[in-house]
Amino acid sequence: MKKISQFRISLIVVSLTVIFFIQRGCSKKDEPVKKIEVVIPKVEGKFDKPTKVIEGKSKKDSVIWKDKIIRTENPVNKKMAQELMEALKYKDSVKILKLYLSAIEEKDGTYVFDDKNLNLEVATRTRGTLLSIKPKYTIKEKTVEVPVKQKEQVFAMYAGVGISDNLQFNNFATEVEIGLQNKAGDIISAGYDTQKNISVKYSKQLFKIKK
Repeated sequence: MKKISQFRISLIVVSLTVIFFIQRGCSKKDEPVKKIEVVIPKVEGKFDKPTKVIEGKSKKDSVIWKDKIIRTENPVNKKMAQELMEALKYKDSVKILKLYLSAIEEKDGTYVFDDKNLNLEVATRTRGTLLSIKPKYTIKEKTVEVPVKQKEQVFAMYAGVGISDNLQFNNFATEVEIGLQNKAGDIISAGYDTQKNISVKYSKQLFKIKK
């Protein structure tokens, strides 16, 4: 009975030690975070047609021609109308022709916008009014740092064998051992040898070298 009680006490002590050992390792600081560089490739695209057109508020104006009020859409139209009326007044056919050609002239232009993130080219075609507009974009390639949590060992089990003897070399024994390691690197182990000895060991990690 005495041996059984001693075994139970030893078992309880070992169990409590293992539980404390595992909890201590699991309650250690958060997993380390490493920053890695990720290259985001450039993206190119274009739009042939707008998905939606939002009309701006018109700036109505007018001119008077032969006692009649003629509406103009904007100040540019009003200026051209005034120049045309003056040319008609003096019967300046050359100026009239130039104003007409200017009104119906088809014009092309490309407007480029560029910064460290985006290159945008807007191609337009007009003839008195907007005929087409085609944006073309390039989202530039960039490298960003992304934090990544590193996987870390939380728990490990080891098994081993060993031999022991005294200084007189007359008490030779062979031992088997099982050990547990937590994420902190600490190891607790229990062993049993051929001399019927039971051992419990605790190893504390003092330092480690990373390459």
